[in-house]
Amino acid sequence: MGSRNSSYFCFFSYTVWVKCVLETIRNVVWSMPMLVFLIVFGSYVMIRLSFLPILKADWVLGTVFQSLFQKKKRQEALQCISVALGGTMGIGNIIGVSSCVLIFGPGTIFWMWMSALIGMALKYLEIVLAMIFRVQKETISGGPMWNMERGLQMKWMGKGYAILCILTSFGIGNLVPMNALTTLFANRVSVSQEVVIVFLVVFISLILFKNNHLIERILFYLVPSMTLLLMGASLIIICINAHQLYAVIGSIFNDVFSFSSLIGGGWFIQMQAGMTRGIYSNEAGLGSSSIAHVKNTHLTSVEQGAWGIVEVGLDTIVSCTLTAFVVLLMKNQVIYTDVYQAMHVAFIAVFGTFGDFTYLVSMVLFAVSSMLAWCYYAKECANYLALPSFLYPTVFILILLFGVNIQTSEIWQISDICNGLMIIINGASLVALQKFVYISTKKYFISKKDNVKITLGD
Repeated sequence: MGSRNSSYFCFFSYTVWVKCVLETIRNVVWSMPMLVFLIVFGSYVMIRLSFLPILKADWVLGTVFQSLFQKKKRQEALQCISVALGGTMGIGNIIGVSSCVLIFGPGTIFWMWMSALIGMALKYLEIVLAMIFRVQKETISGGPMWNMERGLQMKWMGKGYAILCILTSFGIGNLVPMNALTTLFANRVSVSQEVVIVFLVVFISLILFKNNHLIERILFYLVPSMTLLLMGASLIIICINAHQLYAVIGSIFNDVFSFSSLIGGGWFIQMQAGMTRGIYSNEAGLGSSSIAHVKNTHLTSVEQGAWGIVEVGLDTIVSCTLTAFVVLLMKNQVIYTDVYQAMHVAFIAVFGTFGDFTYLVSMVLFAVSSMLAWCYYAKECANYLALPSFLYPTVFILILLFGVNIQTSEIWQISDICNGLMIIINGASLVALQKFVYISTKKYFISKKDNVKITLGD
């Protein structure tokens, strides 16, 4: 008996020790210097681009719509943006945003908007660089790893990024959505974890052992469907409660600029929460979505960068804002025991059983799209590392099978660490290679006889 208690104590001590180590590493990686770097560097890039994402919004939208209305360009453009949005518009856009707004106050949505502006500049930078340094072998490949190898002549750095991207895919592209789905089905449909996992394993296996073109085709149909479903339902709720919308918008700005917030320092906590949530949402700085954007062969690097700006807008400004508005409009009309249930309870309150079904389907679609998109990125990185084609899918499936025993807190800690390290490596390459983007942008607008004053510098 004493031996059993001793073994249990050792296991408990080991578990606590692992959690403490992971939490310490996460806090170091995602400390204030990381947030300051993203804000300062993102703002610097925005200034160097002469606020192109904002002041040239007509050109951005014009480029996007022109691609959509030309048959040759439409297919590739939509496939690229579908994969990119599949990775960014995950479960965090539903659960993460709603919980952030309720815990830290409505002012956090203002800082999410600010993070979107910075994210637009960083995403544009990432995509244009990836387009410049992409390569064509059997297929077109590109992304931060190729930027580092071809632009910086540092192949070891590219390999490091590729490894981190693969590890990250096992977290936010595997364990996180898998745990969310098993919990959701267990609570709402009384389906056992084993049934959900087996279904996911079979479904993902049928896709993962094929080439990435299959993932592109699936996300081409999946992402628009899930986006329209969630946004449509959210817009209906907002319209029903439109008489309260003015008060909600006022509460956002009052929460940010009120005297008590400015004096008490609450604005700083909200800024940190909102900016972090926004950056997590649009993944600006990670460089991952540029791996998908480089596949477009019908647009120039600058024109594809416009799609990156729209990607951030759709993800953070549109999707996150709709979620936040629904939660804020309904928070006094519903009762929930957990802030993570706020969006779900709001849907049920307005739509009844149909709302329950809509939320369930939305969560499934968002989770699956996130898994497929991150599998896409990781498979490209595995190809860069010249790994056997069967290796990554096999490991991914094994983690999917046995990862249910890993605690959710540890999953998020590991994912946060890998995410942060990806930003550190990719951020260093962006700083070193940014001049190529300014040169390409200036040349593009000169060729269009458009007077955009992009400063070059050194």
